[in-house]
Amino acid sequence: MSYLLAQILVCLLIAGLIGAVIGSLLRGGCYVNFVTAKMSGK
Repeated sequence: MSYLLAQILVCLLIAGLIGAVIGSLLRGGCYVNFVTAKMSGK
């Protein structure tokens, strides 16, 4: 059971990190525009 709880905690931590990264990218809009321009091949 403790293994399952550890897995859930790790999953939440990873989700939190991804959310923080995406949130900071969305706040810094110029960086998002730069990335989307690169992805569209401009």
